[in-house]
Amino acid sequence: MTNGTVLILAVLLVMFNYLTPSGNFVVIAPVVEIAPNFSVQIAAIPVKPKSPATTGTVLFQIDPRCSSTRWISSKLRRRMRREDQ
Repeated sequence: MTNGTVLILAVLLVMFNYLTPSGNFVVIAPVVEIAPNFSVQIAAIPVKPKSPATTGTVLFQIDPRCSSTRWISSKLRRRMRREDQ
């Protein structure tokens, strides 16, 4: 290695050590807003505000007594069957 290469590597090493965060820090994740394409009555929202949600987490429960809910449920079931195939 030449002197120039060693100098560049030394400068990079010093910069990485200086710019690396240390101590206490907080990771902030993006927030995704969910807006349905239909209007129904919500029966419950079991997720607490600003709590992490993973795949399969129930975000809200639709009121099953609403007539439009039955129509939407059947439409969603058909769509899910098509996607599973």
